[in-house]
Amino acid sequence: SDIDSDELAAAAKGLQVSSEHLAIFLADIGEESHVHALNEHALERFGKLYGWVNNAGTVDLSPALQTTRASFVGQLSTNVVALFQCCQAAARAIRTGRAIVNVASNAGKVGLPDMVGYNASKAAVINLTRNLAEEWATCGINVNAVCPGSVSTPMLRRVAEYLAGKTISTPTKCWRDSYPIRLVEPSSHSRSVE
Repeated sequence: SDIDSDELAAAAKGLQVSSEHLAIFLADIGEESHVHALNEHALERFGKLYGWVNNAGTVDLSPALQTTRASFVGQLSTNVVALFQCCQAAARAIRTGRAIVNVASNAGKVGLPDMVGYNASKAAVINLTRNLAEEWATCGINVNAVCPGSVSTPMLRRVAEYLAGKTISTPTKCWRDSYPIRLVEPSSHSRSVE
């Protein structure tokens, strides 16, 4: 699911999964009713849930002293609160032996400049995942997190453009300089949660 229909269609196409194993659903996970509708859609489509991946996220870029309360709370709302509601919905529908995977970020472990809300929210996702893994293990539900670094997405391109605007660099050079180890494509990232 995604809030943007074009992004949703592109993501579905990039997965290279047969239509019998794929369902797409336009939803804003910030709306609790959309989370429930998404869950219902998946159950109607497949009969049961085999797993659930929480990959929605948002980032607002600004120095910490210039970050507004609305920006900070908005990132926490999408990246943590909505993710938690999705975890709850999935856990209620998932049977024993299934998994929930939360996409956190390396930013939740290292803290990157001008991303205070994002960093804090992804750190919260890491600890939330630890808590849910402990609590739901007795129900036979695995809850794990992945903490990717640089994944080639529109959001990371916006980060690179922002950083380039603060320097005399280009977005591409800034992207490479900021993430020198390896830039991965979303398809590589998706294999880590299979």
